[in-house]
Amino acid sequence: MLTKTFMPRMADIIGARHARHDVISLWLVEGFSGILEMFNQNVWEAGLIMANQNIDYTGEVVWGKEVVVTTGVKSIGTASFVLLQNVFQESRHCARAYVTLINYDYENQKPEAIPREIRVKLEEHLIRE
Repeated sequence: MLTKTFMPRMADIIGARHARHDVISLWLVEGFSGILEMFNQNVWEAGLIMANQNIDYTGEVVWGKEVVVTTGVKSIGTASFVLLQNVFQESRHCARAYVTLINYDYENQKPEAIPREIRVKLEEHLIRE
């Protein structure tokens, strides 16, 4: 499981005094940067496409307290895989996300099988709900 910590900025908070939904989505993307690095150390050349991101907001995130995003691998297919991410603040569960990423060959414009050596790395992060 990968873990990343964030500190909400004043600009991340709306009038209702909780974090904006788009900010949580951004933290989730940054939370799986370690997965991108498995495909290529230069994350801009990782060759992955986000096909889906489903987020359930289960609690408020407020300003001034650290946020922890955990990322694990829920399942692995031939060319795609699903991440399970959770957002916590002071041990309170604030969001859960399922993210589907596809290993993509941009030159040929089609999905391609996840290489065995990367699959092994992904399997190290398999989790059960």
